[in-house]
Amino acid sequence: CDDADPEVNSEASEIPNNDIDEDCDGEALIIDEDGDGFNSDEDCDDADPEVNSEASEIPNNDIDEDCDGVALVIDEDGDGFNSDEDCDDSDPDINSEASEIPNNDIDEDCDGVALVIDEDGDGFNSDEDCDDADPEVNSEASEIPNNDIDEDCDGVALVIDEDGDGFNSDEDCDDSDPDINPTAMEICDDLDNNCNGLVDDGLTTSTYYYDTDGDGYGDETNSVIDCDQPEGTVLNFDDCDDSDPDVNPEGIEIVNNEIDEDCDGEDLLSSANQIEEKEFLIYPNPTKDLLFIEIIGQDEFIVELYDSNGSLIKSSMNAGFLNLESLPNGLYYIHVLVRDESLFIIKPIVILK
Repeated sequence: CDDADPEVNSEASEIPNNDIDEDCDGEALIIDEDGDGFNSDEDCDDADPEVNSEASEIPNNDIDEDCDGVALVIDEDGDGFNSDEDCDDSDPDINSEASEIPNNDIDEDCDGVALVIDEDGDGFNSDEDCDDADPEVNSEASEIPNNDIDEDCDGVALVIDEDGDGFNSDEDCDDSDPDINPTAMEICDDLDNNCNGLVDDGLTTSTYYYDTDGDGYGDETNSVIDCDQPEGTVLNFDDCDDSDPDVNPEGIEIVNNEIDEDCDGEDLLSSANQIEEKEFLIYPNPTKDLLFIEIIGQDEFIVELYDSNGSLIKSSMNAGFLNLESLPNGLYYIHVLVRDESLFIIKPIVILK
């Protein structure tokens, strides 16, 4: 069928896909086994219709889909892991053999999970929790002062020493006063200066008695033990009525008033057998100099004059008067005793010049 070509004759072997009818059977042999439109002479895998010169290359599968002689491999970040197994082929630190960095929301080792570490379970990951072994320590925890622990992870353990005396508030019993701390000297001020829980301890104390009526004598039932004498107190408790300034050991006793003015334990009483007032006269009262005494029906009697402290000043027998000119102003007492009948009188006298 082509006498010009010795390779073409009825017994020649057909060469496929060259548009020549070598065996003169009237047809040029065409082979496209996979039916992809590419003959076997140009199809590098005529058994696979997905492999031909116009096929799209699938990377990293060791197959030369486009028959260019090279199977496509993609490893853009050059970390040795192809893009089909590298979950981020733009980052060489991310691949199946990379070390996972916790708490950064990145899956470095391509296992599908970003590593999160919160060992103490407080909701704060280890990269922001300054002590991930203690659930009480995290960025939102309340700081506890003076324990050398940074609970809120701000980089500083809270210390409170408001008065600046060098003692923190947990050991300073009054952190508003620099003179009160564990090494301060205790002074008498009703305060615990040295923070040992005791007020004014170790100081010399005395018992002081309140003098409510201001007469210089204290009330035994109203006292205080202190290292300093409080205002309105005295050291004695000799006042038998601290509501009345006229009642005290120096008070002037008034006869028969049911009041113990001098605190001797009893009221000054005249005897039941004293002379009735109508039977005697003592005048004038008050007096400046002479004091006259008349006892009706009695000629013999003794007259005694006492001062307000009970000291005898003058006495006379059967005298109808006493000369008081030399005595100072004040309260005195006249005692008149009638011997034969054992009768007497006691009467207060005032000298007023």
